Amino acid sequence: MKELGGIDTGKYIAGGIVVFNLDTRQVKWTRDLDLSTDSANFRAHIYSSPNVVDLDGDGNLDILFVFYEPAILHNIANQIPHFCAFASSRKIRRKFPLEMAEIQSAVIAADINDDGKIELVTTDTHGNIVAWTA
Repeated sequence: MKELGGIDTGKYIAGGIVVFNLDTRQVKWTRDLDLSTDSANFRAHIYSSPNVVDLDGDGNLDILFVFYEPAILHNIANQIPHFCAFASSRKIRRKFPLEMAEIQSAVIAADINDDGKIELVTTDTHGNIVAWTA
């Protein structure tokens, strides 16, 4: 691409969140999550779509997603999958991130035990199915 000074964008993998106001068509905020090259051992993949739900009943929507970048949240050498939730304040919600084996599916949010509270259901590549209390 000429405007990028000849940088081959096909070599890179990036993941992030962009929140839009659909009424005004303006970007409200963005958050870069990860960037890697396609040849790296640990690539910056986000395997599923985010889910949007009001976890605590405050009237603000939270963004639920899974990503694989340790440097953002932890200073560790291993790549650990993170199940994360951003509040409307753009900050990671308290009690997050949650860690499991590799998660390649979207997070399901529902009141699965009929107690009036949202549970968050995730599955991983080891066959685990977990219901987290929001």
